[in-house]
Formats: sequence, structure tokens, C-alpha cells
Amino acid sequence: EVSELPLAAQVKLLRALQEGEVEAVGGRKPVKVDVRIISATNRNLLERAKSGHFREDLFYRLHVLPLTVPPLRARTEDVPHLLRHFLARFCPEENRNITAVAADALAALTAFAWPGNVRQLENAVYRAVVISDNGTLGLADFPLLTAAAAAVALLVPVELALETRETAVEQVERLVSLSMRWSHGESAPSGAEFLRALATEDAP
Repeated sequence: EVSELPLAAQVKLLRALQEGEVEAVGGRKPVKVDVRIISATNRNLLERAKSGHFREDLFYRLHVLPLTVPPLRARTEDVPHLLRHFLARFCPEENRNITAVAADALAALTAFAWPGNVRQLENAVYRAVVISDNGTLGLADFPLLTAAAAAVALLVPVELALETRETAVEQVERLVSLSMRWSHGESAPSGAEFLRALATEDAP
């Protein structure tokens, strides 16, 4: 995360880019280097440069060939490929013989919004590999999916029970918020737990 570099480190990186040399720890003179720099950030570096948190000259040095990576929800076609990659990585590490993902689980994983992007998917797959007792991962192995499904199942009856449009909007917003918070939890809530949470001021 290049935007988090302290200003002192930014000066050193700028020098490396401009002069093609670095100072080794404990060294007495600069060392010439010939490298290409690939940096990443999820922040607006130009805005940080204007606010004084990032050197503007370093920004333009780094901003030679910018590449924008869209969030995972905008490239859902990558989900099956990422699943295969993570399974191939985690199964040998955990000594598990898992060879596939069930069709309904794959569809739900592809449709999920993934607010935490690839790291959240990676964490979900790792957890599923560790806890699954089967050779095929199913919906039950992904608690965040069952939590989201519970929210969708409750959406219609909750809306019908409300008296005004304003209350309906507030209730639906609360329901979506609860779903997102539970999607990061260790276990999925039951329908009754959702309803109890909706009826209280503070969600767990």
C-alpha cells in the first residue's frame, strides 16, 4: 500500500526512481540499481498529494502506466477460477481431499457482493476447506452465504408487515446491514435471530 509510506520513505523511493540508486542499511555509499517498480493502492493518490499526505513528484513518477483493477463484484466471471486456485492451494496445505464445489454453492459464491474482494473470498474458501467433512464444498460450508440467503428470505414478509413506506425503507436498510455484518461472522443466524435483531435497537 504505497499511500501508507511515511514521507521519509517516500523521499528514498523517489530518489531510487530518479537517480537509479539506493542506500543499503549500514552502507557508506549509494548502490546503483536497475529495476522496475510496481506499486498498488486502494486510495486516490492525487487527492492525498493535494492534501499533503503524499509527495506529488513521487505520484507522477509512479503514475506512468496506471492499471485499475475492478472490485470482485464487477468481475464475477473470475470467481470460479479463483475458487479452483484457492482449492489447489489450501487442500495440500491442510491435507484435505476436496475436489469440487457444488453447483448451488458456486452460483451463490458468484452472486455474492464480496465487499472484502478477493481476500474475503480467499478467507471463505480457506475456512470451508478446514471445516468441511466432504469431498465437495456445499452451501453449508460457507456461513456468509446462508446468512445472506436468510436476509433475502425474510425480506418479503418483513416488508408486508410494515405499515408505511418510510418504515419499510428503514427496515430494509437495517436488514441489509444485519446481513452484511453477519456475513463476516463465524456462524450463520437463523431466521428467528434475524427477526429478534430487527426488533431491537442494537444489532449483535
